[in-house]
Amino acid sequence: MAENEEIKDPTPGYEFNSYYDLEFVHSIYNCGVFDYFDETDIENVLANPIANHDLAKRLSNFIYTKDGVVANSIDYMAALPCLDRVIVAKSKKNAKKVKQNKAKMKEVLAFIDDKAFIRDALQTEMVNGICFYYFDTLPHKESHNKYLTDYDVETIWEINSTDLNVNVLTLPYQYTRIVGKRNGRYQLAFNLRYFDELPNSEVRDMKLRKYPKEIVDGYWNYKKKIYKNWLVLDNDHTICRKIKCKDSEPWGRPLAISALNDILYKDSFVGTKRKILDDINNRVFYETFPEGQVKGTCSLTQKQQERQHNDVKSAILD
Repeated sequence: MAENEEIKDPTPGYEFNSYYDLEFVHSIYNCGVFDYFDETDIENVLANPIANHDLAKRLSNFIYTKDGVVANSIDYMAALPCLDRVIVAKSKKNAKKVKQNKAKMKEVLAFIDDKAFIRDALQTEMVNGICFYYFDTLPHKESHNKYLTDYDVETIWEINSTDLNVNVLTLPYQYTRIVGKRNGRYQLAFNLRYFDELPNSEVRDMKLRKYPKEIVDGYWNYKKKIYKNWLVLDNDHTICRKIKCKDSEPWGRPLAISALNDILYKDSFVGTKRKILDDINNRVFYETFPEGQVKGTCSLTQKQQERQHNDVKSAILD
């Protein structure tokens, strides 16, 4: 073979590699807001989150679960306060009684784990815009069952079995409403139909055992048709907090709603980047040239390499 003779019909070769199972990738990363909420839902929430409070809460909880920036911001703000206790007695005439009252108050706060309760309230009101609690001081009938139903083990109960009977119960927001103000504090009402919508009478009775006497008595009076279904609760036992709203508005605005436009843009932006990466990943090719006698060199001339490269490139693009 002549020294400069061209090698005829070199065998072109190329490799195609895909790093991802695209169906799996899409099932994980394409679960954006619009996969669960349509555009009308979003527009209604942005236009009037107070009137569409239930939809706003569902949207906010979805964003809190899905968006790491929102979740980390809310968790950070809930954990930020030190929550040091400062107990002040109104009357200081009887030093001994003041000391006893302070000790009793410290015991109550420690028993209900006040710091955990306040952080839960902060997190709840930032995610839902509002939170409702009932501070109960009466003893409950404790169940000593060693065997439980599926419903029992899926529900977190508050069980107080010591001499100190205090409990902070979370009231379901779907069945609790602000109906006015009394002495500068929100007056709450509870919808007693909550217990009628439980799966069965056994579950209802168990739930009633965990609720305050005021609500339990109100429910049985409602079942006897003595009173209507909305029970106005004792203002001294209820706690309500709401954010980002006027004092006259019945609901708060979830924190995530204010950032919804940025969240939707970020969701779209990240989705676009992932789609581009998927497309690029589907088009990653390796072109292989035949190796020469010396390792690391090619047996083709520069001209032959360029021609093969152009042939492969043309075949792929076509």
